[in-house]
Amino acid sequence: MDQDDKSQVESVEDVDVDAALDELRAEEHRRLLRTAVLTLIIASALGFVGWWMATNTDTLFRPNLQVEAGEQEVLAVTNDPVCRGIIDQVTAIAADYEEREIFIEENVLGDDEANVDQVRETAAAFRSRHREVSEQVEGAVLRERVFRRQLNDWFGFMDNEFRILEEMADRQLKILRGEDVPEPEGAWVNMPSLRDRVLLTIDENFHAFRLWHQVGLHPCGAAPEGVTPWTPQG
Repeated sequence: MDQDDKSQVESVEDVDVDAALDELRAEEHRRLLRTAVLTLIIASALGFVGWWMATNTDTLFRPNLQVEAGEQEVLAVTNDPVCRGIIDQVTAIAADYEEREIFIEENVLGDDEANVDQVRETAAAFRSRHREVSEQVEGAVLRERVFRRQLNDWFGFMDNEFRILEEMADRQLKILRGEDVPEPEGAWVNMPSLRDRVLLTIDENFHAFRLWHQVGLHPCGAAPEGVTPWTPQG
């Protein structure tokens, strides 16, 4: 390689190096700019949080007395112990049913005689518990007349669904024991479908009951004079 060619190569290399250095400097400048902007954003956010906490310190860790006062006012006119007791008992029944629902679903039409018999007894027990609670409806103080009819209808619906489960388990037991059973008719022709419908209806009815006393006007009235009012537990 002669002297001119060597000079040209060195010149090209110098240009490439300079270009690379310029690109690095530009990238470093962009990085610093991004860091500065991000720092500014974080500082602004922290500043706002600090200002908000400083101006709300008095109420930040203190109960909302206005809300509590409102709840006490509502409780004072909805504390009939019979009505509130009905709600508490049905809530407990719903929790117990939820624990047993899968067992009922899996065994009401199963092949294990002991498990099917347990389903029958469980359904009968739920019917009995609902019946006992329903007998208290007439003595409850309710804020609207329609609420009593709604309660009576609801207990009637639940009794019907658990009756079907009880009869379904009883029929399955007879089949397992080789006893004669009548030919199924109507919805009873497809037993698995009937079982699923009944279980779904029970779930929906419990959900409807929760909505009945949690959404809108509370159904319970005030405790009668001379009667110890209901108070929340815990």
